[in-house]
This record gives sequence, structure tokens and C-alpha cells, in this order.
Amino acid sequence: MALVIVVGCNLLRVQVVGSIGQLASLPPVELGWIIVAAAVEELVFRGAIQTRLAQIWRPAIAIGVTAIAFLAIHFPGRVLLAAMSDATTMVSVFLTGLVCGLLRHRTGSLWPAIAAHTANNFGVLF
Repeated sequence: MALVIVVGCNLLRVQVVGSIGQLASLPPVELGWIIVAAAVEELVFRGAIQTRLAQIWRPAIAIGVTAIAFLAIHFPGRVLLAAMSDATTMVSVFLTGLVCGLLRHRTGSLWPAIAAHTANNFGVLF
């Protein structure tokens, strides 16, 4: 369900904002790295940071703070790579962090968050 929602939101974003359509031109190795990157980020942000924060704060606060940290870690990379870092992108990254955090909290598993994050990464490349 999360995968379908995230892909649907990205398709809507492409219709509204437009996209550069890189997905078809990426080599298989780079596609693999998209999945690995999403899994590693989820292990760090939802698996370690959010889990630890949820032990000392309410889950909603832990999810929100982790989503802000997730946004903060992505912003410098976008600046260094001269990638689009407008308000739409910033909101999208933050909302991805919130959705993944909520999935982690509700299911108790990282797999739905990894799936949603991977779908988002692929969706950005439509």
C-alpha cells in the first residue's frame, strides 16, 4: 500500500512540476544503488535514530525530529550536486521522512519504510 501511495504521489508530482525522466537511462548498477541507499538511510534514520528518540520522547515527536534530520542530511548533498533544492523538493523530502517514520512506527518493521523510500527514489527519476 505504501509503495502504491508513494509512486502515485510521485506521478502526480511529475504531472504538476515536471521531471527530467532519468529512470530509463540509468544502468542496472545505479538502480541497485538506489535500493541500497534507501535501505541504509532507513537503517540509520528509522532503525537507529527514530528508535532511540522514541525511547525518550513520544513517537510523534521522535518521527518529526527524525524527519527533520532526514531533510537536513539531504539538503547539503543537493547543494553540492547542484540538484534542485526548491521548496517543493524540500517538502517532498520531509514528507518522505514522515511517511517512512510513520510506517516504521505503525508496523514495527523497517521493510515498509524501505519499500516506500525506494519507491520515492525511483519515483523521483520518472
